[in-house]
Amino acid sequence: MAILTLIFFLLIHTNSVWFIEVNVERISTGNNTVPLKTIALNPRLNTRYISGNDAFVRTSAKINPAVQNPVYALNDDFLIKLFPKEYIGKYSNEQILKAVAEQNPNIKAILKDVLDEVKIYPQNVSTEAYPHFLPTAKAATDIMKYSKENFSKQNLATMHKAALLHDVGKGYIPDSILNKNGRLDDYERKVVDKHAHLGYEVLRSTGAEAPILELVKNHHTYSKNNPPMVQILQIADIYSALKEQRPYKAPFSDEKALSILYERANNKDFNTKYVNALEKSLAS
Repeated sequence: MAILTLIFFLLIHTNSVWFIEVNVERISTGNNTVPLKTIALNPRLNTRYISGNDAFVRTSAKINPAVQNPVYALNDDFLIKLFPKEYIGKYSNEQILKAVAEQNPNIKAILKDVLDEVKIYPQNVSTEAYPHFLPTAKAATDIMKYSKENFSKQNLATMHKAALLHDVGKGYIPDSILNKNGRLDDYERKVVDKHAHLGYEVLRSTGAEAPILELVKNHHTYSKNNPPMVQILQIADIYSALKEQRPYKAPFSDEKALSILYERANNKDFNTKYVNALEKSLAS
């Protein structure tokens, strides 16, 4: 039934689909730097549309992912509910990663001190959808729900999206490093540490919402002074990774994972109260 509904949806919307363009820039308005919202292109009408009031985009930089897969033209909220893996793929499929690498010079600049050339490893994202991204999103939203802070529905929706996309930058990290069966050396760790900034550039280039951009960019920048949602995403990311089977480790128990998180909190990587909220959610 869901497949028939999707086909019907695509058929009746074929003539009015708006496709995302990549390489969205930031513009300055007074003392503020504002990211552009989604930039869209209707190829049938040869029409461009910029949502919001911002009015600048590099017109030569565009990609239409729906040419490869029409599912990518669907609304994000619709994709997340029925096809979360496709939602992740919308922002990290091979065509997107290639186009961003070609059209956004920041990708090459970020990697120039560690890699001789930019290569694409889309499997590093697609294979992580169910074992890592979805559990991270669940843990993050659970922490928000069990914390004593009054997060809005919009906050929860933003976190859900950001958690599903937080590691898309790994599409540029060699899989021989990510899947190494053993501890990373200093060079390999330096390469892996680039993924948060790379993910930010991928999502900035595809018009992701500003709150999502900031969460993705800072999900490995640890400090108790970070905004609450950044700290929560960091805790959820670590918890999910600890619970997973990896080439270099077995899954950790909840007790062991929580003990590591409390130790990190004591070292001021993030606030203990958010680890408490995670523990409450696990006990519920």
